[in-house]
Amino acid sequence: MNHDATAQDVPAQPPLALAWTYFFMLMVSNLPDPLWLISIASFVPLLPFNRLVRDLNKATHHEVQWDDRFSVKSWIVMACGLLLWLLLLAALFTTEA
Repeated sequence: MNHDATAQDVPAQPPLALAWTYFFMLMVSNLPDPLWLISIASFVPLLPFNRLVRDLNKATHHEVQWDDRFSVKSWIVMACGLLLWLLLLAALFTTEA
């Protein structure tokens, strides 16, 4: 990917640093409550790679069509995800007897 990026004059990303940061964030999930919540941000090290792919696609003139509106299925999935997060937070902050 970096070879293609340098060929298109797109700034490359250090893959080893991104990989180590990603695996570190995944290992944080084994920490005790509530420190494991840091692992929720494990997607952050992938953002520079995502930007690299987007810039590379823009440099090679690939057209991407965006769907700007959510469908009913999308709203249902988001509502289920929100319910899951609320249950997770409720379980995290309730005390055991």
